Amino acid sequence: MTDSAAAGENATDVAEDVARLARDAAAAARNGELDQAAAIYHILLQIVPRDVGALTFLGMRAFQQGDYETSKKLMLRAVEAQPESATLQQNLGMTYHAAGDRRHALKCFETAIALKPDFALAYFYVGQVLQEMKRLPEAIAAYRKGAGLNPQLAKAHLNEGSPPLIRELARRAEQAFEQHKLNLQKQAVQRLLASAGEVPPRLNRFLEQQFERATPDYTHPLQRPSFHFYPGLTSRPWFERNEFDWIPAFEAAFPAIRDELAAVIQKPEAMRPYVAHSGYTPEEWRELAGSADWNSYHLLRGGEPIAEHCEQCPRTAAALEQVPLVQAQGHAPEAFFSILAPGAHIPPHFGLANTKLAIHLPLIVPPDCGIRVGEETRGWREGECLIFDDSFEHEAWNKSEETRCVLICEVWNPELTPLERQAIQTLIKTADNFHRYFDTN
Repeated sequence: MTDSAAAGENATDVAEDVARLARDAAAAARNGELDQAAAIYHILLQIVPRDVGALTFLGMRAFQQGDYETSKKLMLRAVEAQPESATLQQNLGMTYHAAGDRRHALKCFETAIALKPDFALAYFYVGQVLQEMKRLPEAIAAYRKGAGLNPQLAKAHLNEGSPPLIRELARRAEQAFEQHKLNLQKQAVQRLLASAGEVPPRLNRFLEQQFERATPDYTHPLQRPSFHFYPGLTSRPWFERNEFDWIPAFEAAFPAIRDELAAVIQKPEAMRPYVAHSGYTPEEWRELAGSADWNSYHLLRGGEPIAEHCEQCPRTAAALEQVPLVQAQGHAPEAFFSILAPGAHIPPHFGLANTKLAIHLPLIVPPDCGIRVGEETRGWREGECLIFDDSFEHEAWNKSEETRCVLICEVWNPELTPLERQAIQTLIKTADNFHRYFDTN
């Protein structure tokens, strides 16, 4: 046998030994025999010092055991052997981070992203490091980028089946996002109140609830608004028509509004289910999600008019202009025709806040329709407004064989002072600007 032939045979034998060791190590790892797998990988590294599989396994095992120095050395060797691997760069970054070296960790995570621009998890690690470095706006931008690439990752903290490290990353992202938003809201409100003179005590209590995330001191067992509760307002589910001087003019527009509604309901394709389909639809809304049993036709939504619908219903739009509607950037005013099909039932639920009142102008009301707010049930009478605080538990039904139609809008709770309304608007505007910026950058 020639020397070259012998060398070739030896190389083949070595390659077979390496392949066998790699198979045996992987099998041991799959079977949970981690010590055995580690021992085999150590043997493999004696033959092939730059074997990426062995280096990665041993590096991650050292990481999990808290031996970050050993992990770092092994991960560095893996990256040197395969520098174009985004995953290896991320693994090395995790080791640097665990060892307290944020600067090198950040560099590794950023390199991973440069190698793989859609690497959502790496963006979350970048966000974590930047958050720890007190660079909160940059951290949130990174978190939001990762969330945009992988929305499920952003919700991992809500999934008990997610790995602990991933859950913690998602939790940190959510905490950072909310904390920065609260900081900006606090600064904006402080600027407002600086020139306001005396601040009502209940406004201070409300702001403390918002900024400290304190549990409100509810005053009625059936009043649990889902967004915020303003302390010190009278807890009453129903308000009467004669308490509002603008009601007569609004009700006077009833015939014109009903005529425009009659044209709208002839075009069902223009309507939309009030409860949209969503991956996170609460259980109580599942039956109505995406259902025409409760349809809506919005004239105002999220604080903006829907031009086409206002053009279709000009007299309704004009009547709404005479109502002191809630104004809140990105959220209000809202106004829509609420169309409840025969046999439909809107389940018990709570509105967003006790700072506003729901106004119902009944347009088409067949028999056997009703609404419960708190502990009291009332019926609609065509052309006569119902006014209630929807932060109380409420439900509605149509037990007839005909369609029920109501025009719904919202006004401020009349007990709020102008300054209190401004403070609420400032909180909402700041949050809306915050979301618009980070959701589009």
